[in-house]
Amino acid sequence: MTRFTDDEVVQIFEELPNHQGCSSADLDDAEQAFGAAFPSIYRRLMLLDERRMLSIGWILPVRKLKDWKREAEHLLTEDRHEFQLEPHHVVFAWYDIHSFFFLPPMGVTMSRYIDSIITLAKIIGFQPKRLLPCGNS
Repeated sequence: MTRFTDDEVVQIFEELPNHQGCSSADLDDAEQAFGAAFPSIYRRLMLLDERRMLSIGWILPVRKLKDWKREAEHLLTEDRHEFQLEPHHVVFAWYDIHSFFFLPPMGVTMSRYIDSIITLAKIIGFQPKRLLPCGNS
């Protein structure tokens, strides 16, 4: 499997035409609402080309992050899952089969979340062989 650095990923996107990114104010407002700084790769890609990121089909729009987090919290509560999202967690991606991905804030080590992520992965039927933190290269 090929692994790209954050800069290489951004460079690939920069070479594509017709960029339509979100505004810095949208990202700043979302960070303030969650009390967390987003990983730099997420900020860079959403600022550069949010429209293209949304076209992937599972990345969520910055302006709707709070709504989708509420939906994720509702699913976890409704199904009585032991794992619960913390106030600073940001749900940034969602699959239609009711699985979601979240970002811990910058500066928080992933080891604190590994057990919870493995539990959540099992809940949604995904059996990870290895978990790699992303966005911190």
